[in-house]
Amino acid sequence: MTLGGTIFHHEEFVFKDGEIGNKLLVLLNTPHKNESYLIVKTTSQDKGKPKNIGCIEKLSLFFVPPGPHFFSQPTWIQLHEIYEFSHQEFKADSRFKTMGSLNAKLLKEIIDCIFISQPDDILPTHENLLRPPLEKSLQKLKERFQKKVLI
Repeated sequence: MTLGGTIFHHEEFVFKDGEIGNKLLVLLNTPHKNESYLIVKTTSQDKGKPKNIGCIEKLSLFFVPPGPHFFSQPTWIQLHEIYEFSHQEFKADSRFKTMGSLNAKLLKEIIDCIFISQPDDILPTHENLLRPPLEKSLQKLKERFQKKVLI
């Protein structure tokens, strides 16, 4: 089983616009038998992007500085495009090379950033893979508890 947070390298990744590139990718979910793999791209190209560690809500990015989380360069995880691969499609593509992984806490922060930065754009099928029903229930309970504490 491939765990969420796994970082892959793909030399010929096909982007949504048809371009092909050499990319590091992050698996967002832990797909079980016959479940889809949800993957996002990364970039180390600065191009004036903010370097605030964590969620950059307005740009649907998550910034990870170099160091303890695998990346040797400042890296932005691009959350605005989620790539979905069927289980068979992913397993058949030998160009996905495992490079490392992110820890569970960081992966949760990245997933939370997706829900914060683009709550209306998340497909229901993706939502169920990113936050399975039990996790959704726990998240709602946490939010409810936090609201009561603030009152």
